[in-house]
Amino acid sequence: SPANPTSPGSIISVYATGEGQTVPAGVSGQVATGDASTLPKPVLNVAVRIEGLPADILYFGAAPQSVGLMQINVRIPDAVFASDRVPLELMVGSFAAQPSVTIAVH
Repeated sequence: SPANPTSPGSIISVYATGEGQTVPAGVSGQVATGDASTLPKPVLNVAVRIEGLPADILYFGAAPQSVGLMQINVRIPDAVFASDRVPLELMVGSFAAQPSVTIAVH
């Protein structure tokens, strides 16, 4: 939010639902446990663009200790301009997350 902005080069966590099939297969209603190497990950490719620039994805997969939630850790590109409404686009395969998602970068 504008009250707690991020900055270029920093890492943020984005949370989403609806990532589709995972490997290993997720189990409905089961809490995600394990570490980054064993948690379910989407079968389809995951991509994030911030202000139209590709963001470096450090992790994508089940959010630990959650049910049905995917976590994506991304580094804010250095070339992003400061604004209270920087567009963030999330794609899983050819499927886009809801439009109009923004983050504050200062």
